[in-house]
Amino acid sequence: MITSLSVNGQAVTAWNKSCLVSAAMRIGFIGLGNAGGKLAGSLLRNDYDLTVRDLDPEVAHPFLDGGASWADSPREMAEACDVIILACRRQQLVRRSWRPTMGFWPG
Repeated sequence: MITSLSVNGQAVTAWNKSCLVSAAMRIGFIGLGNAGGKLAGSLLRNDYDLTVRDLDPEVAHPFLDGGASWADSPREMAEACDVIILACRRQQLVRRSWRPTMGFWPG
């Protein structure tokens, strides 16, 4: 199931292997910029099992220090997580995350 929504004008897409999301699920978050960083931070503060990824690994340090895990690729994230949330400003970054060669589909 794929769900899209807009947060402060930025497209956010959630890909979910099942239709139900619970606190016990492992959540992956790609895109830790203005909107994504706030959303991912909220998940981490609320004790969700969070795995993060960003084009700039330096941005992830506060999340990793707070208990999040890092995924080296979108595919690795898909294998480790039940839900993946994309918060990417540019459409080509979203497409890159989905690409079969390096993305999470069909991971």
